[in-house]
Amino acid sequence: MPETRKRRGLSPEGREKLRQAAVANRPWEHSTGPRTPEGKARSAANGKVRQKGPYSTRELRRLVEPYRQLLVEAAVLWDLMEHMIRSDGD
Repeated sequence: MPETRKRRGLSPEGREKLRQAAVANRPWEHSTGPRTPEGKARSAANGKVRQKGPYSTRELRRLVEPYRQLLVEAAVLWDLMEHMIRSDGD
């Protein structure tokens, strides 16, 4: 069986060659992303491919936020009520 070497990343020379190619071609100036509504919808759907369940984490957080805020307000009111009860007993 022939011996196979695992790749260990880029050599300093290879990294420099890639850097020079990127600087020369400036690909960031040419990448625009999707332009049509269909392309934008397809791009937005990319993140849903590996999603588990009908909602993304971001969507779930947005849906749960009003209830989380309600719990925070309830905790503040609870603390205020306890403080008022303790101060009445003095």
